[in-house]
Amino acid sequence: MKKSLLFLAFSTFSFLGFSQAPIFQVLTPESQEGIYPVVTSPEPANGWTNMPDLFIPANSVTGELVFVTDGTAGDSLGCFPLTNGADVDGKIAVVWRGTCQFGQKALNAWEAGAIAVIIVNRNPGEGALGMLAGDFGGAVTVPVVMTDFETGVLLGEEILAGTVTAYLGVPNFDNDLAMLNGFALRPNWAAKPISILQNEEEFTLPIGAFVANYGSNFQTGVTLNATVTFNNEVIYDETMGDFEMETGDTTYVALPVFSQPGGAQLGEYELIYTIFSDLVEEFEVNNAPITVPFTVTSDIFSYNYVNPETEMIEPTLFSRLVAADFNDFFETCAHFRDANASRLRADGIHTAATNSSLLSGLAEQILEVRIYPWLDEFEDVTTTPPQVLLDQTFAADDFLAYGEFAYTSEDQSGDVVYVPFFDPIVLQDDVRYLFCVRSGSDSLNLAFATSQIDYLTTLEEYLQPISPIRTSSTFFWRGFGEDTAPGHAVTLVDITVGTDDAKKIDITPYPNPTRDFIAIPYAGSAASATIHIYDLTGRLVKAVNANYGGNNMIEVDMNGVTNGSYVFNMQFNDNTSSTFKVVVAR
Repeated sequence: MKKSLLFLAFSTFSFLGFSQAPIFQVLTPESQEGIYPVVTSPEPANGWTNMPDLFIPANSVTGELVFVTDGTAGDSLGCFPLTNGADVDGKIAVVWRGTCQFGQKALNAWEAGAIAVIIVNRNPGEGALGMLAGDFGGAVTVPVVMTDFETGVLLGEEILAGTVTAYLGVPNFDNDLAMLNGFALRPNWAAKPISILQNEEEFTLPIGAFVANYGSNFQTGVTLNATVTFNNEVIYDETMGDFEMETGDTTYVALPVFSQPGGAQLGEYELIYTIFSDLVEEFEVNNAPITVPFTVTSDIFSYNYVNPETEMIEPTLFSRLVAADFNDFFETCAHFRDANASRLRADGIHTAATNSSLLSGLAEQILEVRIYPWLDEFEDVTTTPPQVLLDQTFAADDFLAYGEFAYTSEDQSGDVVYVPFFDPIVLQDDVRYLFCVRSGSDSLNLAFATSQIDYLTTLEEYLQPISPIRTSSTFFWRGFGEDTAPGHAVTLVDITVGTDDAKKIDITPYPNPTRDFIAIPYAGSAASATIHIYDLTGRLVKAVNANYGGNNMIEVDMNGVTNGSYVFNMQFNDNTSSTFKVVVAR
């Protein structure tokens, strides 16, 4: 039985683990005032054992920003004892990433008297990354954070002019209501096949979110509104609240459940949470409306965002861990269980990876996909100690289905690829499965969902695992946490076809999306096929008459076909047919 957060319309708690994240706030000059990104804040687990915790308000720092110099050609890298120590003393040191360890930079600034250190990323557009203390960071006793490249460029001239003062720490405002991504209850999926969302019972979603008062003022008139939109039409609009909140309170607000009596419809739903109060908000960064898109698909299951038009996962974040970090391999998994799973056949996994190595290329690197049965018996994550979950799952590497993908080009880094299972399996009702992507390569970073997806409150509601990971022989049922969901998607084909569809077969072409060709496998008795390719307006784009060779495969040249989604209609000479969608993306 799942634990419900809906036992009261709203409940107030003094602490629920929703800590206010540190910010980098520029105070002067007026032209640059505002909140700038903190892409990484080092943790004790990464070796920063003496660094103050910026999640604690008393550790906040305010000061002037000063670029370091170390007397070398790359003096702003701070890799050597600083030559402008007198300028840095009592100030917030700013240093560019590069050449030496993060800990070495921080140590040199700290020894010169810096009250905090801001490291500026040198890679444009790069998001969060792990900052290891290395050989020296453990000695540093002042806060250290990283901001992005764009911020360094934007503030650079003002810092050199000595006009920038900033605040590092948790926000400190009188009126500060907060509702962050992890606060919002979302479905325990981002994409799910319509074949298991057929009626109101199968498509009913609890709605609610946590609201926190991080400000110093007592709040009144606090309300939470949620809407669900489908096809530009609002189909759900509910508000609950008008309550008061003390400073430091966190309140869960439950709204009526959302459902559709006739079951789901294909396409994207958009759930939006918005909070209001009687006071004027002073820090809008952490209480902006939260948008939760979720897509009902023809045959895709995923915890990652799926484009409703193409039914493909979008570009994702990538782990900076590789197999070498775990001595053997690294595996990221998506948990799946459904009362009507027997309607589905698992055909393959859509995923992506990037190349992390300067020593070896992407070509010939291998990705594996697997389906494991989850053998541990438990009702939810509260009924079994988390540390014993997964103990049996991989005991004999006993996977139910397997597939692999070999990269052929360096240009495929970050591309979504489709990896079919060699032997697709029909799923069983109420059985736990793990759909996993695995790498034994020291060059591949595996895909994870966008950072805008956070299942923390969802885990509290459903109490079911989401994203276990495996690092060689070590298992973690919560993976990297509920804000780091698996980035891959699983093709789950509906096998409950009627007699009128008896001659229609399911085919999974690959690669999909494709750049220049599409491979179409067929295991039946057909020797040839007629293929008609249509765009989404119904216009015939291409017609092909093709013969199957000894490898039971047809390759269709897609060069000259513009980017977009296309419908393939295939008629085989053994009186069977198939229809599927292909995406061309270059």
